[in-house]
Amino acid sequence: MRARGQALVELAMTLPVLLLLALGVVAVGRLVYAHVALTAVVREATRAVATSATPQDTSQGVARGREVAQGYGLDLGRLSLTVYGDSGFPARGSVVRARVSYQLSLRDLAFAPYLPLPGTVTVTREASQVVEQFRSR
Repeated sequence: MRARGQALVELAMTLPVLLLLALGVVAVGRLVYAHVALTAVVREATRAVATSATPQDTSQGVARGREVAQGYGLDLGRLSLTVYGDSGFPARGSVVRARVSYQLSLRDLAFAPYLPLPGTVTVTREASQVVEQFRSR
């Protein structure tokens, strides 16, 4: 009977640590997922402008980036995407750049909406690509 009680005490002492470790692993996984998703968003946004027949129209890149973000299940209300050229609007042969920021709630990280975790983590990614010079109109 004494051994049963000892096992219960040991379980009560180690279970919170194991749960905290499991939530930490889940949180890091969600953070990595957001990082990968935002990398895809900026890559697709720059690619859309770089291969466009009218690279001056950066709205195509923003639209494509938002479409990719939706595909990854990101909340567009927390997403900030900017596509720009080195000297204003991108021209053929110049470089187009994109920058995205995403506010990730700490409650979303650990799948623990019942825990009072205030605040957010901002994940930011940037990408650049050369606008294709010999693109037909």
